[in-house]
Amino acid sequence: DNANQRTELAFGVLGVTTRDYARLGWLYLNGGVSPGTGERVLTSQWVGKSLTADKPHLMPGDANTMSDYPTFGYGYQIWLCPREDDPNALANDFMAIGVYGQLIYVSPDDGMVIAKNAADPNYPKLQHPTLHENFL
Repeated sequence: DNANQRTELAFGVLGVTTRDYARLGWLYLNGGVSPGTGERVLTSQWVGKSLTADKPHLMPGDANTMSDYPTFGYGYQIWLCPREDDPNALANDFMAIGVYGQLIYVSPDDGMVIAKNAADPNYPKLQHPTLHENFL
């Protein structure tokens, strides 16, 4: 009870279909415009900011000792993929990664969205023991 404990909820749960995950990916791929209706749902500025690692600890790369997940950069709940030729720099690709293997991967360069729904009971065994990164 927040009124008594004065603490905020620091996690969330999103229970949707794989098609809904794909729709969210397509919404981002289209810069905040619904691919189904053409309606602007998010401003392009907000989408851009949500895909920006704007602090040093949010950048990808093993040199980032301030992150538990150094492989990826981080935006607003979005994982930002590193470039293949420079793992300390950001590529255009990004992902939403959920617990137990859920995934939304977006590649603006390829015009592609991949959505995966999962409930892998072995998920904890698929995480790096110290970096918390997935071996999926």
